[in-house]
Amino acid sequence: MELLTYTCGPLQNQTYLLIDEQTAVMFDAPMESFHFISKILDEKGLTLKAIILTHTHFDHILDLSKFEKKYNTKIYVHPNDEYRLKNPNEHIPAGLPLKIESVQSTEHLHSHQILEINNMRFKISHTRSHRR
Repeated sequence: MELLTYTCGPLQNQTYLLIDEQTAVMFDAPMESFHFISKILDEKGLTLKAIILTHTHFDHILDLSKFEKKYNTKIYVHPNDEYRLKNPNEHIPAGLPLKIESVQSTEHLHSHQILEINNMRFKISHTRSHRR
Protein backbone atom coordinates (compact mmCIF):
# COMPACT_ATOMS: atom_id res chain seq x y z
CA MET A 1 0.00 0.00 0.00
CA GLU A 2 1.25 3.48 -0.85
CA LEU A 3 0.14 6.87 0.50
CA LEU A 4 0.93 9.95 -1.57
CA THR A 5 0.45 13.47 -0.24
CA TYR A 6 0.21 16.60 -2.36
CA THR A 7 -0.05 20.26 -1.43
CA CYS A 8 -2.18 21.95 -4.06
CA GLY A 9 -3.12 25.40 -5.25
CA PRO A 10 -2.64 28.87 -3.84
CA LEU A 11 -4.36 27.93 -0.58
CA GLN A 12 -1.87 25.07 -0.05
CA ASN A 13 -4.55 22.45 0.67
CA GLN A 14 -3.59 18.83 1.12
CA THR A 15 -4.91 15.91 -0.87
CA TYR A 16 -4.04 12.30 -0.25
CA LEU A 17 -4.02 9.34 -2.59
CA LEU A 18 -4.02 5.86 -1.09
CA ILE A 19 -3.02 3.15 -3.57
CA ASP A 20 -3.45 -0.59 -3.14
CA GLU A 21 -2.56 -2.69 -6.17
CA GLN A 22 -4.41 -0.99 -9.06
CA THR A 23 -7.02 0.73 -6.86
CA ALA A 24 -6.83 4.30 -5.58
CA VAL A 25 -8.82 6.23 -3.00
CA MET A 26 -8.47 9.99 -2.79
CA PHE A 27 -9.17 12.32 0.12
CA ASP A 28 -10.50 15.78 -0.83
CA ALA A 29 -10.15 17.50 -4.21
CA PRO A 30 -8.65 20.95 -3.71
CA MET A 31 -7.75 23.43 -6.43
CA GLU A 32 -5.14 22.09 -8.86
CA SER A 33 -5.28 18.55 -7.42
CA PHE A 34 -6.69 17.25 -10.71
CA HIS A 35 -3.43 18.13 -12.46
CA PHE A 36 -1.30 16.02 -10.10
CA ILE A 37 -3.62 13.15 -9.32
CA SER A 38 -5.00 12.47 -12.80
CA LYS A 39 -1.45 12.26 -14.15
CA ILE A 40 -0.54 9.63 -11.55
CA LEU A 41 -3.76 7.67 -12.09
CA ASP A 42 -3.30 7.62 -15.85
CA GLU A 43 0.44 6.85 -15.83
CA LYS A 44 0.06 3.98 -13.35
CA GLY A 45 -3.17 2.66 -14.86
CA LEU A 46 -4.99 3.05 -11.53
CA THR A 47 -8.74 2.93 -10.99
CA LEU A 48 -9.99 5.78 -8.79
CA LYS A 49 -12.65 3.92 -6.79
CA ALA A 50 -13.60 6.71 -4.40
CA ILE A 51 -13.12 10.27 -3.27
CA ILE A 52 -13.71 10.67 0.45
CA LEU A 53 -14.43 14.24 1.49
CA THR A 54 -13.28 15.30 4.93
CA HIS A 55 -15.69 18.21 4.59
CA THR A 56 -17.08 20.36 1.79
CA HIS A 57 -15.65 23.82 2.26
CA PHE A 58 -14.93 25.35 -1.15
CA ASP A 59 -11.19 24.81 -0.86
CA HIS A 60 -11.65 21.04 -0.48
CA ILE A 61 -13.97 20.54 -3.47
CA LEU A 62 -12.73 22.90 -6.18
CA ASP A 63 -11.56 20.11 -8.52
CA LEU A 64 -14.16 17.52 -7.52
CA SER A 65 -16.31 17.85 -10.65
CA LYS A 66 -13.25 17.24 -12.86
CA PHE A 67 -12.64 13.90 -11.17
CA GLU A 68 -16.32 13.00 -11.30
CA LYS A 69 -16.47 13.69 -15.03
CA LYS A 70 -13.28 11.90 -16.03
CA TYR A 71 -13.33 8.91 -13.68
CA ASN A 72 -17.02 8.52 -12.78
CA THR A 73 -15.92 7.72 -9.24
CA LYS A 74 -17.98 7.38 -6.08
CA ILE A 75 -17.98 10.45 -3.86
CA TYR A 76 -18.37 9.89 -0.13
CA VAL A 77 -19.53 12.66 2.18
CA HIS A 78 -21.23 13.05 5.54
CA PRO A 79 -24.90 13.95 4.98
CA ASN A 80 -24.51 17.17 7.00
CA ASP A 81 -21.96 18.43 4.45
CA GLU A 82 -23.75 17.40 1.27
CA TYR A 83 -25.58 20.72 0.81
CA ARG A 84 -22.39 22.49 -0.27
CA LEU A 85 -21.90 19.97 -3.09
CA LYS A 86 -25.31 20.77 -4.55
CA ASN A 87 -24.91 24.57 -4.40
CA PRO A 88 -21.20 25.20 -3.97
CA ASN A 89 -21.15 28.76 -5.31
CA GLU A 90 -23.48 29.91 -2.54
CA HIS A 91 -20.77 29.01 -0.01
CA ILE A 92 -17.68 30.67 -1.49
CA PRO A 93 -16.39 33.55 0.65
CA ALA A 94 -17.37 36.94 -0.77
CA GLY A 95 -14.92 38.46 -3.20
CA LEU A 96 -13.21 35.29 -4.34
CA PRO A 97 -13.42 34.96 -8.15
CA LEU A 98 -14.22 31.24 -8.19
CA LYS A 99 -16.87 29.11 -9.86
CA ILE A 100 -17.39 25.56 -8.67
CA GLU A 101 -19.49 23.02 -10.55
CA SER A 102 -22.00 21.14 -8.42
CA VAL A 103 -21.67 17.39 -7.99
CA GLN A 104 -23.87 14.69 -6.58
CA SER A 105 -22.48 12.58 -3.78
CA THR A 106 -23.03 8.89 -4.31
CA GLU A 107 -22.57 7.60 -0.78
CA HIS A 108 -23.10 8.98 2.71
CA LEU A 109 -20.58 8.47 5.47
CA HIS A 110 -21.60 7.91 9.07
CA SER A 111 -19.60 7.87 12.25
CA HIS A 112 -18.33 4.42 13.30
CA GLN A 113 -18.97 3.09 9.80
CA ILE A 114 -16.44 0.67 8.36
CA LEU A 115 -15.94 1.48 4.69
CA GLU A 116 -14.35 -1.25 2.58
CA ILE A 117 -12.95 -0.46 -0.84
CA ASN A 118 -11.21 -3.46 -2.38
CA ASN A 119 -8.54 -4.44 0.19
CA MET A 120 -8.70 -1.12 2.04
CA ARG A 121 -10.74 -0.60 5.21
CA PHE A 122 -11.53 2.77 6.71
CA LYS A 123 -13.17 3.50 10.04
CA ILE A 124 -15.19 6.69 9.75
CA SER A 125 -15.14 9.17 12.63
CA HIS A 126 -17.38 12.18 12.27
CA THR A 127 -15.63 15.11 13.93
CA ARG A 128 -16.25 18.81 13.69
CA SER A 129 -13.15 20.64 12.63
CA HIS A 130 -14.12 23.91 10.99
CA ARG A 131 -16.94 26.28 11.58
CA ARG A 132 -19.73 26.18 9.07
